[in-house]
Amino acid sequence: YPVLETYAVICQIICFTDFIILSIFFCYILFFCAVRYATGKIKVSQEVYEAITNHTAKKGDVLGVARIAGIMAAKKNAELIPLCHIIPLTNCEITYEMSKEESAVIAFCKASCVGKTGVEMEALTGVSVALLTIYDMCKAMDRGMEISDIHLVEKSGGKSGHYVCEESC
Repeated sequence: YPVLETYAVICQIICFTDFIILSIFFCYILFFCAVRYATGKIKVSQEVYEAITNHTAKKGDVLGVARIAGIMAAKKNAELIPLCHIIPLTNCEITYEMSKEESAVIAFCKASCVGKTGVEMEALTGVSVALLTIYDMCKAMDRGMEISDIHLVEKSGGKSGHYVCEESC
């Protein structure tokens, strides 16, 4: 099977009109463990910050619900973003840092898989939806909340190697 051997080394690219989808069918040689970290921040009013930290928000445990929403979103990433592959995650974690000085919640998403492709989009989707959920649960108290600084912090594994965001990220 000379054709199969050729495609086992490089991935086939299939073009549909203006869209390009990367076929990972023949990439069985490229299995790797991929770990990605993404982060983002939501600035809130002092009232919202206290409601989150004291667990007194009317809709309930803001960070707990946002954690579940972020994990669910990371798992459903391929249904949200066209041309993303369905990836079985081996792990997905949403954690938080509270910044009293900034009156902000900083969310982190760690996603990992063993497969043929990375999980950057899953990590970015997870952190984005976690922050959007915080906004949704607290919007009655503050509609001026700001979501910002969503970006990839670090990735390991994969064809492109190790990446760490510079401190200016």
